[in-house]
Amino acid sequence: MRRLAIVVQRYGTEITGGAELHSRWVADKLRGRFETTVFTTTALDYITWENHFPPGIQNVQGIEVRRFPIESRRDMETFDRYSSWLFNEMHRDADEERWLRMQGPVSPALIEAIRREKNRFDIFFFFTYLYYTTAKGIIEIGDKAVMLPTAHDELALKLCLYDQVFAAPSGFLLNTKPEHDLIDRRFGLGHRPRSIVGMGVDLPGEIDVEEVISRFDIPRPYALTFGRISYGKGHDLIFRHYPSDRSDMHLVAFGLTEMEIPDDPQIHYLGRVSDEERWALIAGAAFTIHPSLYESLSLALLESWGVGVPALVNGDCAVLRDHVETCGGGLYYRGGHVEFIERYLDLAGMSDAERKQMGTAGREYVLANYEAGEVARRYGDFLERMIDYRN
Repeated sequence: MRRLAIVVQRYGTEITGGAELHSRWVADKLRGRFETTVFTTTALDYITWENHFPPGIQNVQGIEVRRFPIESRRDMETFDRYSSWLFNEMHRDADEERWLRMQGPVSPALIEAIRREKNRFDIFFFFTYLYYTTAKGIIEIGDKAVMLPTAHDELALKLCLYDQVFAAPSGFLLNTKPEHDLIDRRFGLGHRPRSIVGMGVDLPGEIDVEEVISRFDIPRPYALTFGRISYGKGHDLIFRHYPSDRSDMHLVAFGLTEMEIPDDPQIHYLGRVSDEERWALIAGAAFTIHPSLYESLSLALLESWGVGVPALVNGDCAVLRDHVETCGGGLYYRGGHVEFIERYLDLAGMSDAERKQMGTAGREYVLANYEAGEVARRYGDFLERMIDYRN
């Protein structure tokens, strides 16, 4: 069996979103095709990179995981201040190097480990272009590396330091066509192999919606937003401009929150919920809301469509807008709160039949493009082709 190394900044069942969840999904789905080892850090919290897990080798759901310590915590206030200067002023290469180290997670031991064991693996699969683990590690591995960048249009992508990072791998796996086009414009992928694969959606079986909703005592109808609730994900716009005075639609949110939830009788924050509760809350919603400007895929949106629920998305995010325009599974708003309110009221004012038609279109899109088994097969086929391509 061929040997696959996955390199990612954090890894574990406690991490339920982003590239970290994506990497764990891939590791699990490819266990029958590759002997897989994950190289990661001891961090759990992505804000501070505090050492949390013990260093060394662990078994996580049948996957060998090697954890390496981080040199120092990240100070977000200092980092944000330095980022603001770097993105707006003339600077040197050394300033970008300092920024990368300030961002972290800085783990020289991890970089040394993959350098030392490069010849033991057939292919290295790096998740997320942004962090130190990829920026330093992928240069060590070079053409034995494949990268899934999870890139979106952000200021960091314009830094010169990433020219070398994107020049290193021999192939790319991308989440969406907008992500592919963005990277190709910025770096030029040339003739290097690439494939747009995304992430498979593991849909649930029968969902007892009514029992769960009654458990939480949620008034219906309701709109739903879920995942990581934060300013960075655009939730401040939703909570500040949610038109409670113009609709009887309640607003429900669940997930880890990094911001204060307004005290409003029509807003219901449920905290963290179980998988069973999660799927029931999604399936019971009139529609879901996805306000992030920075997405390379949006698993939450695909999950909403997977159970036939339409969505309202931030159309200033090219990926989210492309999803909606491709399948007709909802509406999008652009330019801030005015259009958000208009599109929200449009969806809230639709009949159940109209919303169901949109949700069905979204479900068909997910089943056609993001069925878990087929997506996993495409990952495995591409990685094996890359191994054969090098040999």
